[in-house]
Amino acid sequence: MGRVVTPKYAVEIEVSGPYRVTPAAWRGRPTSLRLAQYVEQFERSTQPGGANAHLGPTTVTSARVKQNFQGGAVVATYYRHATLEAWARGAA
Repeated sequence: MGRVVTPKYAVEIEVSGPYRVTPAAWRGRPTSLRLAQYVEQFERSTQPGGANAHLGPTTVTSARVKQNFQGGAVVATYYRHATLEAWARGAA
């Protein structure tokens, strides 16, 4: 029989809209940069033709990587700020 190993970290995503994304296992070093890359790839996967296209185009409002046990500490965070995005595009 195989062995079950609980991942050390879990990623939790909050999206705009009427639903939430189920927590998923996080593998590797949990940094805010890697979490931002994960969010970008997740959003791309919700576009037509992507693995999560059934969710429809999705905008992640926040995400966090935490230790994968009840009450585990948050070790990396991501927040979407509309003002910062506008500034990055040169609109502000």
